Amino acid sequence: MLTWGNEAKIKAKTRLSAGAVWSITGVSKENMNSEDRDLQRRLRELEEQVSRQTNQGPGQTPLNTDWRSSLNELKPRIEQFFGNLPEWYRGLPSLGKVGVVVVGIMLGLSALRTVFSLISLAVSLTILGAIGYIGYKLFFAPDSPDK
Repeated sequence: MLTWGNEAKIKAKTRLSAGAVWSITGVSKENMNSEDRDLQRRLRELEEQVSRQTNQGPGQTPLNTDWRSSLNELKPRIEQFFGNLPEWYRGLPSLGKVGVVVVGIMLGLSALRTVFSLISLAVSLTILGAIGYIGYKLFFAPDSPDK
């Protein structure tokens, strides 16, 4: 049986009519329409099921669109996470503590290196801009009558 990709190639190569393409694949238009209707019905059922599970109306989205309330809901979780870190660290074995310190130092140095790279980039772009400006003034700017 032909796949949909092959069907497109056959259609493009031989310029068959739509009815001939359907007959080559063995799928009738009526079967496709019934399959489409079945898929649409199933999609509506799933949407209704999701809306019932989230206690929302069919036209409402379950997502919270107010970012401030989302942030307020997230803030206690973050505070709890960072509040539990010292307790978690104390519960680690000695080798685990060493590993956490080493990984922390590596991440800190990596972040520091990134900051220095950004500062270096900013200084380089400033110097390049200054050289470009001076070159423009010397070679391309029209001479002022005051000189």
